[in-house]
Order: sequence, then structure tokens, then C-alpha cells
Amino acid sequence: SPVSKDSPIAYEANGFIMVAFQVQEKIVPATVIKEILDEKVEEIELRESRKVKKKEQDTLKEEIYQSLLPRAFTRDTIIHAYIDTVNGWLVVNASSSKKAEILTVNLRKTLGSLKIRMPDLIPVSMLLTHWIKTNEYPQELTIEDQCVLQDNNNDGGVIRCQRQNLFTDDIISLIDSGREVTQLALSWQDELFFVLNDEFMIKSLKFLELVQDKANDIVTESEIERFDADFVIMTE
Repeated sequence: SPVSKDSPIAYEANGFIMVAFQVQEKIVPATVIKEILDEKVEEIELRESRKVKKKEQDTLKEEIYQSLLPRAFTRDTIIHAYIDTVNGWLVVNASSSKKAEILTVNLRKTLGSLKIRMPDLIPVSMLLTHWIKTNEYPQELTIEDQCVLQDNNNDGGVIRCQRQNLFTDDIISLIDSGREVTQLALSWQDELFFVLNDEFMIKSLKFLELVQDKANDIVTESEIERFDADFVIMTE
């Protein structure tokens, strides 16, 4: 459940539906497996006077892994997402496309069907580079003071800029010499701060003071009421 253990498995407000998927992983340290494997290989080679080949080592490794599973630590990870039924978006809170796919695959299994696709985009780095080079970009956005520049002409070298005015001659000259902006910090209408990269991933997302003040002004008496208030503000 996205809210608490006793709440419904999906939470809906104003046409937005939030879901959560919990993944439980068994943690078996690779160093432990290698240590036991090395001992077994050494024992076999001494006892039978032969080399243990890779295929046999792989079989031994799998046997060791399976034997350690009952004693392994478990790690729970919860992936949240919400469905915007009005505009037709699925927004996933995941640090990588692989983690997002875990949620979408299991959501499809649960629902029986899930017709989704990635949005059609022009190359994001081309767009971000154009914004910096021309100082022309959407009015509701503010370009902040950090970016990543990548040299696509030579060795693929990367320059990371922090606390830097990105419209200086130095930055423009780097772009003119063939570097592209592959990551850029932005804020939207003084409400959100985020970093956009060339894979169209939105990272380091933070609500700014306007949104924080709006959330703090709402008085709630229960966990569900607080979640509902935060969820409505976030999706808006």
C-alpha cells in the first residue's frame, strides 16, 4: 500500500492514482560466496589431483548461493508511482529505468494490460545545449547554476559545473568547441527544483518554499489526511 499497511493498495485523489510495489531482496555477499568457493575448489583439486574448470565452478557457486539463501539478510525496497488519468501519464519514482521497469512489469501483470510507451522526444542534450547557447528557453523555467558538459567529438571527456553562471563566455566557448549539455539544473515557477539529463530523467527533485509553505499551512489530524494533502499538492 502507498500509505500504510492497513490502507488500500491504491490511493486516488482528483484523478490521480498512487500505487506502490515492494521488492524483497535476499542479500548474500559476493565475498562470502567467493571465500567458500575457493575452499571447495582447493579441496577438490587436492583430493582429486585435477583442475576445477569454470563450468564446474559456476555450478558450485550456484549451489553455495542456494545453501546460503535461508540465512541471508533481506532488504525491502518500495517503488512508488502515480497514474494521471486526466493527462495520461504514468510517473514512477525510481533512480533508474531498470527499477521503473520492475514496477511497470508487475503493474501490467496485476491489471492484465498496461498500454504505455515512452514519450517521443527530440534529443534532450541538443535542446539543453541550445538553451544555454542562445539564452532562449521557456519562460516558466529558470536555469540554475550547475550542468554537465560532454565532449562528443574527441575522447568523451566530461566537465561538471557547480555554482557557476552558465551564460559566461567560458561556458559558451566550451559549447562552441563541440561540447554538449547532457545534464542541467532547472527550477520551475519557483516551485520545483530538479536536474534534467539527456535520458529525460528528472533527478534531485525538490519542492521549493512556495510549495513547502502551502503544505505547512494545511492542518491535518491523521496520517491519511496528511498523505492526502501532500499527494494533492504534489500531483498538482
